[in-house]
Amino acid sequence: MLILLTGYRKTNFSFQGGDLFEHLCVVRRLAERQSARLTKCLAQALLYLHDNSIVHRDVKPENLLLYTGSHGEFELKLADFGLATELPEDGGKLSTICGTPTYVASEVILESGYDEKVDIWATGVILYVMLCGFPPFQSSDGTQDDLFAQIMRGRVTFPSPSWDKISASAKALILLLVNTDKEERFSAQDLLDNQWIKTLSDVPSDFESMAEFIVESRIDAD
Repeated sequence: MLILLTGYRKTNFSFQGGDLFEHLCVVRRLAERQSARLTKCLAQALLYLHDNSIVHRDVKPENLLLYTGSHGEFELKLADFGLATELPEDGGKLSTICGTPTYVASEVILESGYDEKVDIWATGVILYVMLCGFPPFQSSDGTQDDLFAQIMRGRVTFPSPSWDKISASAKALILLLVNTDKEERFSAQDLLDNQWIKTLSDVPSDFESMAEFIVESRIDAD
């Protein structure tokens, strides 16, 4: 089964900023204000998807396309829906193991069943990377098994000096996103309602605009 997810398109629209991964390779890290702005763009895209019972399952910097918004600052669109799927209508969980290791949520690795909250975990990892330039979980021996063990442990730290100048509010938000307890983990709406996001970001927040942060895609069912 295929689902056609329609987003807004503009004639000759181009993503001259490349993707977020490429941008971070150049600048290494972003200021809190820009990180909050891009996180809000992503949260709006995810809220639109999740309200329509769709899980992206591969949220990562390579799938976040940057462009210059109306205020002259970078905004983003969520792309690449190759792994996206619908949630079961009966309220059940998804079970297919997929995603990109650095950004995959603990419940996917545990094979305990998962839902749209895996996208929120990935958002938290991306926010962490934007603010400091490296991910919260890294293998000590270069193996995926060790990386997954750290993800399942879920211990997020903020090492000095990289995090010394980052606000307590930003750190607190990350802990609410990268939380192994998926029931306690924020939703997309919780993220949009967060004071750090609301104070530092400035992108449209009305529901109709949320689809603007999604590139038109076809989505396969799980």
